[in-house]
Amino acid sequence: MQEILVRRLEEYIRINNPNLMLHLQMEKADVDYVRKKVQHVESLLTELLAADIPLYIIEDSCMDVLTLDLRPSKFNYLLLLLRENFSTHYERFGMSGILLLEVANLVAFCQPLLDTLGFNEENETDKNSDNTVIQAMQDYLQSN
Repeated sequence: MQEILVRRLEEYIRINNPNLMLHLQMEKADVDYVRKKVQHVESLLTELLAADIPLYIIEDSCMDVLTLDLRPSKFNYLLLLLRENFSTHYERFGMSGILLLEVANLVAFCQPLLDTLGFNEENETDKNSDNTVIQAMQDYLQSN
């Protein structure tokens, strides 16, 4: 079961937090990071397995805990704002093969602002916050 969770968490990070995966791979810490996160749900996993709960429910319950600090995806949020509000940059980055890297840079640039705004699953669709983030993105794009 641990190996299933490792694979699912790796896949989740690749899709929703590729900036994190890129950072971890550069530091050669991706395997350790994922395995340590899975170790943190070991007691939950043991408890759920002992309760004779179906495996798919156990996997989903563990993934909810494993991804709690990775949601919502700042990467996907900024990628969407880039595509919708800065389509020229989005297309140019995509054609140049640097889209992932540029959005990862945007995440790092906007991280303090997203923290200040309290970016979370409840407010990720807040238009007022979107406008503030879009302004920060514009500042980033103009400076680079």
